[in-house]
This record gives sequence, structure tokens and C-alpha cells, in this order.
Amino acid sequence: MPTSSTNPCQLLSLPIELRLEIYNYLVHSSDIVTIGTAELHGPHHEIIHRQYASGKSAAKGIPPGHEHLILNGYNANLLHPTRPAKIHLPRCNQDEDDSITATTRLRLICRQTAGELAQHFPPNPRPAHLFLSYPYGLHILHSRHPSLLQQARTIHLTGVYRPTDYSPARAATCPSSPPQHTLDGNTNSKPILEPSDTTTELTHLLTTIFPPPTPTPTDTTTSSSSPHHDHPSPPAPPKPHLHLRIHYPGADSYSTIWGDEASPIVLALRGIPYGEIKLEIWRGKCGNGVDLRV
Repeated sequence: MPTSSTNPCQLLSLPIELRLEIYNYLVHSSDIVTIGTAELHGPHHEIIHRQYASGKSAAKGIPPGHEHLILNGYNANLLHPTRPAKIHLPRCNQDEDDSITATTRLRLICRQTAGELAQHFPPNPRPAHLFLSYPYGLHILHSRHPSLLQQARTIHLTGVYRPTDYSPARAATCPSSPPQHTLDGNTNSKPILEPSDTTTELTHLLTTIFPPPTPTPTDTTTSSSSPHHDHPSPPAPPKPHLHLRIHYPGADSYSTIWGDEASPIVLALRGIPYGEIKLEIWRGKCGNGVDLRV
């Protein structure tokens, strides 16, 4: 048996007051959350080890060689439409296996720290702003952390929409995305995310933020109700705000904004049953940009 497994945990030997200060630093939360993907950079074997070691598998629905990231605060790199954020992997010696020490210490502290966190720390507050890259940040939110959507008060969605049916003129002027290569070096011609999946995820986001209005009780129903139950209803929680910034590449992509059934702007306008909508459009030689606020 390794000697490290019998050593007491140094964290638990600290006074509770000092441990709470450490917890407060580690669990510091922000009212802004950014969700997107970052590209792994480093030796090929390090990327393989990072994504497939210990029986793991690469995340689905994001580009090969990428990792999903959920960061406190606003991070513009995760939202950039053409230059993905990067994670530089350090060179490490895989012969050193510290899994026994880490596992043993985790088993010693996880139960006690969980109890101390529950006793001394309130639940996490609602994030005021949720920034998502489109379409991968939206997919990560939908597949891994859907509860964040119900907590956020403002949702910002930023990205590029490339329709599947390019016209020849648009294909000649629009910079196409580079071919995706799998970790074994082969070219992957299949789309990372099916358009139908992205449409479903965006529709779910819209129906969650803007549920259909419920019918109000009629006057007869109100008059026939018992006076003992005639209490004022609690005020409705404030509705979240939605902000979409979508780039449509290609000089002739203006028609795609309104004519493509899977266009994010079309889906948003169809899925918003009520609210004040502000819409701005920028037209240029290389594409069109749409800013939609609800």
C-alpha cells in the first residue's frame, strides 16, 4: 500500500475558519457565465490522452480536438466566430501516476467538504448574463447544463449561421470553414451538428424563455370563487431578455436571414409570442449581420 494513502489530509487538519476562507475562494461565482468550445493545442498524443484516458470519450456535438468550457465571467474568445479559443497542453510525464493519492484524498474530504459547503454557503445565485456561442455553446447548454437556462435573466447568443444549401455565387465569395479532421487524421465530411438538432435546441431555448401565455380566468370564475381564497396573486417573475448576434456569410446571404426555415432569426421571430423586439441589420460585401433584442 502506498504510504501516501495513510497520510492524513492536510486540508482537514486546518481550522474550520481557514477552510471556509479557502472554500470561499474556490467557489467564487460570477453573475456572468460564458459557454463555448476551445481547441486543444499540443502534441498529438497529449490530445489523445486528454480526451480518451481512463475510459473517457470525446464530447459529441463539438469539433474534433475541442473541449467544451463553462467559465465564470465574460470571455470573448469563446464567442469568436472564426478564431476559436485555444487550450495549450503542457508536456507532462504520463509515467507518473498519482491517481491513487488523488483518489484517496478525495474520498477523505468530499463528504466533509460537502457538508461544510451546505451548512455555511447559500445556494448559487442566478447568473445575470449567460453568453453562448452559436451553435456549439447552445448545444453544450442544451445537452449538459439545461438548468442554467432557467436561472439566467439575460441570454446572449453569438455566432455564424451557414445554411446547408449554398448557391454557387455564395460559395465563390463566402469563406468556407476548414475541413474537420478526426484525431486519426481522416477528414470528416459529416456535419458536427445536424441542422435539425440545432433547430430543436434553439426552439427549446425559446419556449423555455417565452412560454405560451396561459389563459386568464373569466369574470364568472372570479366571482364564483370563495372570498376566503380571494388573495392577490404573487407578482410574476421578470421575463428574461434575449440577445442574438448572428453573422450570415456571403454577399447574397440577405435572403437567407428571412427565407431559410432554419435561420436563427426566423426561428426566434416565430418562437417569441410576446415582447418588445428590436432588430438591426448590417449589410456588407462579405456578409450580413443581424442584432435582435427581445
